[in-house]
Parts: sequence; C-alpha cells; structure tokens
Amino acid sequence: MKKVFVFFAILIASVKLDAQENHWVAEIGTWGDSVSASMTYDYCCFKGFYVGAGSGVIWNFAYPVSYPVGATIGKTYNSRILVPVYADMKYYFLQKKASPFVDIKGGFLSDYTHKEVGFFIRPAIGVDIKRIGVNLGFEYNNLKGSPLDNGDSLMRGYLGVSYTF
Repeated sequence: MKKVFVFFAILIASVKLDAQENHWVAEIGTWGDSVSASMTYDYCCFKGFYVGAGSGVIWNFAYPVSYPVGATIGKTYNSRILVPVYADMKYYFLQKKASPFVDIKGGFLSDYTHKEVGFFIRPAIGVDIKRIGVNLGFEYNNLKGSPLDNGDSLMRGYLGVSYTF
C-alpha cells in the first residue's frame, strides 16, 4: 500500500511540475490612440519555446470616420471596438528572473462598430521579470468589408505590459 501511495504521489507531482510550464498571460497594451486587453494560453513545446492561442478586445478611442451613404456623408463614428482572435509563438532566450523574449501574434480581427473583418500580425521583443513582462513591437492590421474604398489598414508601434499566471 505504501508503494502505491508513493507511486501516485510521484505521478501527481510530475504532472503538476509539467503543467507549470504552461501558463496564462494577461496583457494590456496601447499604440497611441487605442487600448487593448487580451488573454493568451501558452503551451510549452520545449525549453523556452511556447505556442498558444488567445483573444481580446481593443478600444480605438480616436478614430473619426464618416461613411458615405449615397451622395452624402453618412454616419460618423468617433471610436470603434475590435476583437482579435489569434495564435501566438514566444521564445525565451534565458530561463532566469529577467528573461528576454521574442513574440509574434497573428490572426483574425473583427471590427464590430463598422462591420469589418481582416487580419493582424504583431511581432514584439520584450523581457519578463519574474511574472511581469514588458514588450515593444509593431502591429499591422488590415480590415476589409467596410464602405470605404480599399478597406482599412494600419501599421503602428505597440507597447504592452503583461502578467503571467
């Protein structure tokens, strides 16, 4: 009986240690006229390399645009809500208290205010200090389906702060 107990204790401890490699990351970021919040689940493929998926919400609070309706200017929006759904790859160069990393997120982007859909990509570099991370990169997004002639595409700098659970 004692051997069975020890066996299960070792098994549970090893599963728990392995599960600690996978983690949730909550991130808040900005690129000037927008604020974003996202949540990502990262799975450790091998030492330092993580693959994950996530979603979030972006509030673009300084986005004035007027859509044409017939020959006149239609409705004018002063902000918009975007929802990204993405895949994530992250690589940590060091496994220490201060761990520099490269990160790339990419996926679908939906604009619920203007009824647009498209894609985005966000490469970044950063550092995690214990559980707090800071990253700097740029984001390119391309939204199609709007009443505007060519849709909407943007490329801007990005600054994010994250917490790893």
